[in-house]
Amino acid sequence: MKWIGLTGGLGCGKSTALKTFKDLGCGVVSADSLVSNLYSKNSIQKNIISLLDLNPETKSSELKNEVSKVVFKSSEKLKKLEEYLHPLVRKESLIQKNILIEENFLVSFYEIPLLFEKNLESTFDKTLCIGAVKNIQIKRIKKRNPDWSLKEIDARINAQWSLQEKKKRADFYIDNSKSLNGLKQECSNLLSIL
Repeated sequence: MKWIGLTGGLGCGKSTALKTFKDLGCGVVSADSLVSNLYSKNSIQKNIISLLDLNPETKSSELKNEVSKVVFKSSEKLKKLEEYLHPLVRKESLIQKNILIEENFLVSFYEIPLLFEKNLESTFDKTLCIGAVKNIQIKRIKKRNPDWSLKEIDARINAQWSLQEKKKRADFYIDNSKSLNGLKQECSNLLSIL
């Protein structure tokens, strides 16, 4: 099975591309989904609350939002959270990868926002970056998160590597600034050469 790391900027359409590859018959795994599954476990919630010195009364439905507020203000707390969560996510991603191998998928994609930032490209056969022009990126983020200010959106975009840097390091790049049909065609074209 070819194991493809899929990354890109916030609001560039990584999840939409992942869904498109699934619709095209590929195996898919999402790091964000794996993290959400971890957050649903009481033991993990308690550990995160303790690790980040959050209010012990924080409701599980509010935890991810509270964590985001804290880690985007403190690089030290972000590092603590990553040191705790990333090994758990890596372990679960390997389990999911093995399931996809057993299910005989020829090509599978793992959506991982921080693929290059965490130097994980060597764990994939190839890498793919999904990008979009900045005004489209901001529009998509704002639509998904209407409460975020432009300053907050910029801070989150800038917390990751630039699209130009990711594009340089990726084996393949898809510009997702246009229509959904355009993205589907680009994904199909990519599959034909993998």
